Amino acid sequence: SGIMRVALARRAFLHLMASVPLVSRIGTGPARAVESSGLIAEQRTVTQGPATYSVPSSWTNDQGGAWTDAVLGPVADSIVWSATDTTLASVDKAGDVSKLPLKKFGIEGLDYADLVSAIRRVDDNGAPHYEFDLALSPASCEREEQLIPGACLPTKVVLLSCVVSGGKLHTLRIDASPA
Repeated sequence: SGIMRVALARRAFLHLMASVPLVSRIGTGPARAVESSGLIAEQRTVTQGPATYSVPSSWTNDQGGAWTDAVLGPVADSIVWSATDTTLASVDKAGDVSKLPLKKFGIEGLDYADLVSAIRRVDDNGAPHYEFDLALSPASCEREEQLIPGACLPTKVVLLSCVVSGGKLHTLRIDASPA
């Protein structure tokens, strides 16, 4: 009757974690991470301020904020939750998710990130969430590291999930670098 442990690909798990409704993590109890096959990985709850989220129990967190899996190695550079005051009634009031400058949400340093995907999702409570998958590339790199001449391969993935609740913009940001 033990819980079967599943090895989730790092990016798949990060997407999964970012897609769990933020509202479920804000003081209402732990979020859940479920693999698409329906198997639940053994989890532990992490509290960051008033937010709560779950990560696989095999993940450890160092003093710098990086997350490491006992078997897979590095999985995330950081997982950061924030809440800032907003006059928005919902994220929909900020504009179309696919055309929205992240500065509208107070997110800095991602101006030159490549947008891999941007989706609008509605949670079980009817609150819309905007979710972004971004790839950051260095300004320059060695020739063998170039995707095509002049275009460097991404060195960091940033996953964002944003929702407005209680007059605050809640943002979950997960940064990950190649292992």
